[in-house]
Amino acid sequence: MPDFYVSTHWRVKSDQETAFVNTWREALTWTKSAYPQLEHARLLRDEDDASHFVSFLEWADSETVDKWSADPEKERRQETLNTMCDSVDGGGYEEATRVG
Repeated sequence: MPDFYVSTHWRVKSDQETAFVNTWREALTWTKSAYPQLEHARLLRDEDDASHFVSFLEWADSETVDKWSADPEKERRQETLNTMCDSVDGGGYEEATRVG
């Protein structure tokens, strides 16, 4: 069961949406390979705004997130994604409650 979550809102530049999705998938495939404590990664696209994406990463522990966040390869991949965006806003979260 996940212990820690990372979520980001991405506002992707016009005509960059497909490249963004592919680059995000590549980045998170690398992340899962390098950090098996990543339990799940999802990228959602807003039905009403094709440039708005939300990512959810479920992690086994916050300590691994700290290591991943400091990894130069993660930073390189993050910068590539950021260049495709008009804005990026994210953070780390812990579960407050659950239904189901």
